[in-house]
Amino acid sequence: PEFSLTMNGRSDVEDDPFAVGVSFVRGYYDQLHSDPTGIAKYFASNSSFTHSESDCHFQKAARGQEEIRAAISSLGLEDVQTDIKSIDCQSSLHGAVLILVNGFLIPTSQGPRKFVQTFLLGKSGQRDRKSFFVANSCFRYLE
Repeated sequence: PEFSLTMNGRSDVEDDPFAVGVSFVRGYYDQLHSDPTGIAKYFASNSSFTHSESDCHFQKAARGQEEIRAAISSLGLEDVQTDIKSIDCQSSLHGAVLILVNGFLIPTSQGPRKFVQTFLLGKSGQRDRKSFFVANSCFRYLE
C-alpha cells in the first residue's frame, strides 16, 4: 500500500513536498482514469477515505483498503476524466506531505463537477526507499 518516487533520478525528491505531491497526484488520477478501484492500493490498513457531495455536512470515513475499495466501487467513477487546476503541497510531521487538489471531475455521461481533494501522505516504514502511502483522503464536490 504505497508508491515510490521516481522523478528523473533525483535523489532530493523526498525532501521536496511539491515534487512528492505532483508525482503522487499524477499517479493517483491516472489510476482513477484507468481503474478507479485500483486507487485503493495507495491506502493502508489504518487509512481513512471520505467522498462527499457538496450539500453533505458529515460523511462517515471508510477505513482500510477493503472498505475504501468498496466505497470507491460504489461511486460509479468508471469513464471519468479529471482536469486538475491546482495542487498545493506542504511538509508535515515525520516526513508526511499534505496535498490539496482543486479541479473538475468529468464523467462522460454528464458535465464537469468542481471538486477539492485533500491527501495526507505518510512515509512508509522503509528508510532506504522514498515510499509513501495515503493516510487520509477527503474528497468533496463544490457545487
